[in-house]
Amino acid sequence: DKAKSDLRLKPQELIKVKLIDIEGQPAANMPVQLNAVMVPPQDEVGLRDVVLKNRKNFAKLRTDENGLLTIESIAAGHGVMLKVSGNEQFAPQDMALNTGMPEERGERDATYRCLVKNMKPGEVGTLALAPARFFEGVVLLGDSGEPAAGAKVSVGSSQQTSGGSSMSVQGTTDDNGKFRISVYPGVRFRITARPRE
Repeated sequence: DKAKSDLRLKPQELIKVKLIDIEGQPAANMPVQLNAVMVPPQDEVGLRDVVLKNRKNFAKLRTDENGLLTIESIAAGHGVMLKVSGNEQFAPQDMALNTGMPEERGERDATYRCLVKNMKPGEVGTLALAPARFFEGVVLLGDSGEPAAGAKVSVGSSQQTSGGSSMSVQGTTDDNGKFRISVYPGVRFRITARPRE
């Protein structure tokens, strides 16, 4: 009927990273979503991460006017997974900070890799965000040639010239069958369109 649990809270360790564009200018006032807090390998708790992305309006972050992103209330030794949704200047992309993931792609690694940065305690890292790239077009119905209003359009981005995994972004055509989608960075792309029911 009764249970007692003693909890010991670890001290926080601020995670700081400066986000810039490919020319070195700060990504000022950029919204960033905290998607997960990663559990260190030495902590045997069964789960590798705590997923936060389904909590509405939780963990909404923003860079300051100098592009500096400060993540508070993270226990020392824990990493985080972040998402930049993208805008007219920057592509949608994911970031892994202090997760222990290697910063460089392995020789046989064919997965779609996010931006990775591991910093020492107190260090401010720097990451360059990829510029926005848009795919635009019109979807037509094959039998009639009429615009396919409300069609689902998906654009997958791959970082490999052949094979490898990809990251996709979905969109919907307007009443004239037109779409405009900001895609993940990549070197090879696949567009899929499906009409509404």
